[in-house]
Amino acid sequence: MNSELFSETKSFLLEKINRNCIFILLLIAIVILCQYKNEKNFNKIQNDLKMNTNKLYQLFKENN
Repeated sequence: MNSELFSETKSFLLEKINRNCIFILLLIAIVILCQYKNEKNFNKIQNDLKMNTNKLYQLFKENN
């Protein structure tokens, strides 16, 4: 009786742990994808800012 109960409890807990691990791995994957997307956006904004700064500098140079 104790052996059966232990076996059922063990399989139940392992099933719960597996579900939680999958959920945690999915959350980690979502966080990594969001960080990658934000980094790409940040790099694009940084490049645009550099380009606009260069344009402003050229305009300033032409007017003086």
